[in-house]
Amino acid sequence: MIGFLLRLLPWWVWALILSGLAAWGGITIWTTATKVERQRWQSATLDRERQTRETERELQRFNQGAQNAKDAEYRRIAARLSAALHELRSRPERLPEAARAACKGSSGKELAGPDAGFLSGYSADAARLQADYDACSDREWAAFEAVKR
Repeated sequence: MIGFLLRLLPWWVWALILSGLAAWGGITIWTTATKVERQRWQSATLDRERQTRETERELQRFNQGAQNAKDAEYRRIAARLSAALHELRSRPERLPEAARAACKGSSGKELAGPDAGFLSGYSADAARLQADYDACSDREWAAFEAVKR
């Protein structure tokens, strides 16, 4: 029966039919494999995107907390500066020469009111810069730790 079928067509026709079937099978296997690989890749991409969104939300929460802490520190600095300036209002403009000699080498009591006010403001500026630096450093370390995971 097979011999009869083989004799119906020349050998090269059978070769074309077999090569066509092999090509069709190969293409079918290839398209199935690429679909599976594409699905696997899309799944991995979606997982990475979800993880990235979670990390971003975590960083936003941390940054908001850091901003709130910095704002609270600014309020504490402003309150300390206000209290210091209020205390310095009772200080004379310049101490008399006789009183200035008695205060030499002390803790700044010989400073005139405007001078002490300037230094208090300068100290508040330095404290604000330190608060900015601390908040920025905390944010950067949090981002580094989140990305490192």
